Amino acid sequence: MSEFIKIAQMLTLQYCFEQEEDGDVESCAELLKQLYTRFLMVSTLTPMDWVLQLRLYGRSINSRITAAGCINWVGDIVIYEEIKLSMSDFWRLVHELTDETHIVLLHELLFVKNIGELLTYS
Repeated sequence: MSEFIKIAQMLTLQYCFEQEEDGDVESCAELLKQLYTRFLMVSTLTPMDWVLQLRLYGRSINSRITAAGCINWVGDIVIYEEIKLSMSDFWRLVHELTDETHIVLLHELLFVKNIGELLTYS
C-alpha cells in the first residue's frame, strides 16, 4: 500500500510540475496543495482515502503484534535468514547504498549530471 501511495504522490507532483511548465497554473506549490487536500488526505471520500484508511488499519494491527526475531549474532557476523554479513561488510553496504542514493537523487530528481552543475545553480 505504501508503494502505491508513494507512486500516486509522485505522479501528482509530476502533474503539478507539468501544469506549471505549460503555463496552465501560476504556482506548482499552490496546485499541489489543492490536489493534496482534495485527493491525498484521509477522510476525503475518494478511492485514495480508502487506500490510506486501509494502510492505517494495517499499521495499527502491525503495531500491536510482536514479530519473531530473525537476526542472530555470532561474534562479528550478523545473520539474517540465510544472509551472513560481517560488520565491515554491513558498513560497506550502507555506504554504497548511500552513495548510489545520492547519485540517483542528483540525476533523477535534480537532473544534475555532475556536481559542478549543482554549484552553478546556487
